[in-house]
Amino acid sequence: MDFNFLSEKVATGENSTYLEWIFSGAMHTVAISFTAFILAMFIGAAVGTLRTTSGLSKRLADTFFETIRSIPFIAQLFIGFFVLPVLFIPETIKTIDPDSVVIFVGTLCLAVFMSARIAAQVTAGLQALPASQMMACKSMGFSQLHTYTMFLLPQALRNIIPTLTSEAMNTVKNSAVISTIGLMDLTKQSQQIIDYTAKPLEAFLCIVIGYLIINATVLMMMKIVEMKTRIN
Repeated sequence: MDFNFLSEKVATGENSTYLEWIFSGAMHTVAISFTAFILAMFIGAAVGTLRTTSGLSKRLADTFFETIRSIPFIAQLFIGFFVLPVLFIPETIKTIDPDSVVIFVGTLCLAVFMSARIAAQVTAGLQALPASQMMACKSMGFSQLHTYTMFLLPQALRNIIPTLTSEAMNTVKNSAVISTIGLMDLTKQSQQIIDYTAKPLEAFLCIVIGYLIINATVLMMMKIVEMKTRIN
C-alpha cells in the first residue's frame, strides 16, 4: 500500500492536501458528535426521568421514546432534511446555506435519535434506586422536581456512566450516516479520496484509524469522568 498520496495536492484545484481533507472530515465528525451527544444527554435525561413519573407527562415521554427508537436513524435523517423543511419553511429553506442546513439537521436528528437510547439508560438507572429515597424526599417536603434534580437523577447518571460511554461512542459511529445528506465528515471524505486517487484500501484504512482515535479519546475521557464521580 502506498500512502504518499496523503501529501499530494487534491485534484479539485483547492490549496489542500488529501491529509488535510481527512483532518477536516475528522473535525466535522468530532464537532457534530460532541454537540449531538450533549443535546442527547439533556433530552434523554428529561425523557428518561418523565418515563418514571405518572400521568400525561409519562404518556408523552413513552410516546416519544417508542416512536424514535422504532424508526431507523437514516429514515429520521431523510425526513428531517428532505421532508420537514419543505412542509414548514418552503420559502425560507431556499435562502439558507445548504451546508448550514446539513449541519443543523444532521446534528439535531442525531441528538434526537441518541436521546431515546440514553432515555432508556436513565430510566433503568432511576428504577434501580431504592424506592425509600423517593419517600424520604417527600417526607422532608421536597417537590418532585427537586427530588429528581437534586437527589435521584445525579445518582442515576453516576451509576450509568459505563453505558453512557457506549452511547457516546455510538454517537460518533452513527454520525457517519449524516454523510448521506452531504456532511463532509470522515466517511464522506474517504469517498472523495477514493474518487480522485483510486486508492480504496489506503483511504478506508485512514478513515478507520481516524474513527479509532476519536473513539479511543472518547473512552479515555469517559473513564476520567467515571473516576471523578466514583464514590469511595
